[in-house]
Amino acid sequence: MDNIQFYKSFYFFECSFKRYHHTDNSHGTICHHIGYIKSGSATFDVGGTIYKFSAGDVFYTPPEIRYHSYWEGENIVYDSYAFHTFPLHRNIEYGIQKLQMTERAHEILSALTLDKAVSCRSVGLLYELMYEVLPSMMPTVRDVQRETISRARAFMRDNIDCTVPQLSRHLGMSESAVYTLFRERLGTTPIYEKNRIRTEIAVGLLERTDLSVEEISARLGFSSAAYFRKVLRSFYDKTPRQLRKNETI
Repeated sequence: MDNIQFYKSFYFFECSFKRYHHTDNSHGTICHHIGYIKSGSATFDVGGTIYKFSAGDVFYTPPEIRYHSYWEGENIVYDSYAFHTFPLHRNIEYGIQKLQMTERAHEILSALTLDKAVSCRSVGLLYELMYEVLPSMMPTVRDVQRETISRARAFMRDNIDCTVPQLSRHLGMSESAVYTLFRERLGTTPIYEKNRIRTEIAVGLLERTDLSVEEISARLGFSSAAYFRKVLRSFYDKTPRQLRKNETI
């Protein structure tokens, strides 16, 4: 893993909302995620199954999960730790759930919240936290389609200029089967997901570097800076300038 791949694999930040916020992740998330609610509360609707989390709760959401979340409170603040690699035993995976925090887990989390810059130290703390809470996490039934989508997204993330034929060969599937998988599982297309991955990486570069919009656009394989801005707004409804300022919603 080179330097760029390392920083693309993790995204740590504090997020805040005022009074109420709705997040639509009905197309599915793209990475593992740990959330720590500092104030406020959240309700996750996962296909009609409801999960509720309150201030002080720490929870996990897996990649490919499709949900709507509803955040309430006078001043909603939570820490988000997103990561792409989670070594798991074969046939074991985990669904959305509240984490059972030991005293040691709270100590690790406290250290992690003090510095959210992605570094060897913070990444080490993240995986130490996962090691501490993993024994008490409840596994779910293996989802082969979800695993294939994860492999597809990992390939697109590491090969940002890849084409659908290249993705199909990597997955060992026909192009039509790949399109069917994305349509039935996510309601999208491989191109849509590729753009979503590119804009996610772009947000991290905007917030963590001084690279210009033109440099980021070229690095991520967009045909022009104007097209990059258009795609970015379609996903985040914000301009690069607004995202760079990391404005509070």
